[in-house]
Amino acid sequence: MMKLQRQNQNSQEPRFQGHTFLESLLFSTLFFLIITAYYQVKPASRALFITFVGSENLPYTWILSASVWIMLLPLFSWRAKRDAPHKIVISSTLCIAGLITLFWLLLQTPTPLRVISFYVLVDVYGVILVEQFWGFVGSRYHTSEGKRWYGVIGSGGLVGGICGSALASLLLKRKDVQTIDLLPVAIFFLLLLAVLTWILTFKHKFTVVQSGQDRTIPHLQQRLSRPGRRYVVLIALLLLMSQLVQPIIEFQLMSVLQQVRDDLKARTEYLSFLFLLTSLLALIVNLTITPLFHRYLGTIASLAVQPLLIICGALTFIGTTTLTSGTILKVLDRGLSYSITRASKELLYLPLVPAVIYRIKSWVDMFGYRLFEVFASVLILGIKRWVPNQAVPVELSWVVIALALLWLGVIALVRPRYDHLIQKSEALLVENGTPAG
Repeated sequence: MMKLQRQNQNSQEPRFQGHTFLESLLFSTLFFLIITAYYQVKPASRALFITFVGSENLPYTWILSASVWIMLLPLFSWRAKRDAPHKIVISSTLCIAGLITLFWLLLQTPTPLRVISFYVLVDVYGVILVEQFWGFVGSRYHTSEGKRWYGVIGSGGLVGGICGSALASLLLKRKDVQTIDLLPVAIFFLLLLAVLTWILTFKHKFTVVQSGQDRTIPHLQQRLSRPGRRYVVLIALLLLMSQLVQPIIEFQLMSVLQQVRDDLKARTEYLSFLFLLTSLLALIVNLTITPLFHRYLGTIASLAVQPLLIICGALTFIGTTTLTSGTILKVLDRGLSYSITRASKELLYLPLVPAVIYRIKSWVDMFGYRLFEVFASVLILGIKRWVPNQAVPVELSWVVIALALLWLGVIALVRPRYDHLIQKSEALLVENGTPAG
């Protein structure tokens, strides 16, 4: 059993020494299992919702989901201070697996309340395990090691999205498999995740050392100047613009899907195929377009790709309000968000010190996304109040276009500040005897 050497009970979590590709591959496998399990319950929860509750009630459920998540935040913060990261991942995984098992039994006879509760559980699961997993990874890697191995680890999520969606699609093609039968598949992967996490931390013989402070440039201070604070605010706003648009696009698609497909299994099959397309697009863009755009056009131009294509997709949806045009809009939004936009956002953090980066990501991931999801829900409800129900999906496209234009405006404001901070950072590196670039 791995022996953890601690100087005292208040010392930081030990970190692995001498990481290898195999060790990072083990973490990648854990991430693969999280996402594979998630893509069993995600299409099931969405299909059940529009069948037994109705897409028109999605905004209310998003507000409920955000409220539940915000109420759970103090519990997660308390656990993060009290327990080791691997214990948090294992216990959360077992808890979610147990709850999914309970809903597998309850949803044999679905009711609106049970379906809404299951939807909220899946929504919270999609945030909890991913955040706790990366917290676990972060506790095991130094900053320099993370830059080397995080790409390998993150690829497990992309592959999990593809394999999970493909598996759900294949299972649903069998006549004897129904939507509810995807839940035991998710439970299996979650239990496997818990077992492998336990083996990784307790059985695999890693050599560990007490972590020290990450090496940073002494000239860079933890406190930001006023221009630096403006830059941080703009980054946070830029990160959240995608979350403001995403629920509106999902509402449009779910409204059309509810109209054109009336069978629960057919809806689940479609959603599994949709998530498969999204994951495939993200992987292809990550491997081909993203490196080229970053090399020849730069970070800021790469950030503009998603809102520009969303505008094109929204105009197409206005012209032909069909399931196909809704699918194109949805796949463009999420596929680009998971690939070129995510990679470009990470580059925006380069001029900042690690402590500031951690604070931004913590606020955005744990609170900001949920808050902006509530804002998007309120926008949808406002449009529904003044527009006939049949016209709501089309009219929402104009809202999407307006938000995408605002998004581009924020990108334009970020550019000069980003260029200035990059130049300043490179100058500091040169002063300290480190070649820039």
